[in-house]
Amino acid sequence: MKLTDIILSEISVSGEVKKVDAIVGAVSKAVSEKYDIPNDGLLQGTIRVAVAEVLSVLDEGINDHIEEIIITYNNYGQFYKMHVDGEKLYYDEASEMIKGLTGIELPRRAYYHSDSVSKIVKALEEKGIKADTYEMDVD
Repeated sequence: MKLTDIILSEISVSGEVKKVDAIVGAVSKAVSEKYDIPNDGLLQGTIRVAVAEVLSVLDEGINDHIEEIIITYNNYGQFYKMHVDGEKLYYDEASEMIKGLTGIELPRRAYYHSDSVSKIVKALEEKGIKADTYEMDVD
């Protein structure tokens, strides 16, 4: 495994931990206030376990059913759109999905055949997702 892959993996894990921490904090505060329960480590630990289970089920459900992703940039090097099993996504949704699937940031500006885009295609194919990139000619 390359050092860059390890670093990207750690960054992705760190991001997931921060996401779970934010969810746990918000839910434990709400539960504590509504039910007059101390917002302590026991409550937060119980919520953390539940959140982890829900997130793993959601991730499996979303990621297990993707068959094909097509990323399109225009001939000026600007992200145009991404199709996921035929459904069109624009940059924000596409970027979030690619980051979640690969741990790699989807470039807003790149050419369809650039190294940064090729790395994403390779990472998707390693997950068993058919992936390709295209260039859209615009005048």
